Amino acid sequence: MRGPAVATGHWGGPPDTALLFAARVAEGPGGFLRTGDLGLTVNGRLRMTGRVRDALLVDGHTLHPQDVERELLCCARALGSARVFCAGPGAGALMVVQEVVRTAGGARTGLPRPAARIRALIAEEFGVVTGALLLVRPGTVRGAGTAKVRRALLRERCLRGEVRALHAEFGPEAGEPWRGGAA
Repeated sequence: MRGPAVATGHWGGPPDTALLFAARVAEGPGGFLRTGDLGLTVNGRLRMTGRVRDALLVDGHTLHPQDVERELLCCARALGSARVFCAGPGAGALMVVQEVVRTAGGARTGLPRPAARIRALIAEEFGVVTGALLLVRPGTVRGAGTAKVRRALLRERCLRGEVRALHAEFGPEAGEPWRGGAA
């Protein structure tokens, strides 16, 4: 973005912020501020779709986590909110944590079936293999009392082995901390 009310740099900050504050469009003027937002125009209106820094690099594919999470919501009726992220910071094996909103009589024996659906959907729609998949209790993904997406916090909890799963599957790419306790 650019305009008279947009900053040209950080007050007293380093002068090497040209990539952020003096960006140029491909074949045109400069002086744009890179906000880090992703968007598209629909019927002449700008719609925000995500953040550049949320993008994931998995097996050479760039994925936007919100796209994968939206598809996972439709994967099976028993499944709820999901979060996806990489084992490494922005790159590596794809990790999926998805809530199970209901099971037949509370049994966990039926969970391998929706887990297989999740893996198949991700492979088919996005062309990547799922490194780790945790099916968890409701409230695990978003955390109690918040609607804010907190992928980084959930990722850290998973890497420390603090997220308890109702069902867990691990590919060879998944690290040991992911193998934490079962719920």
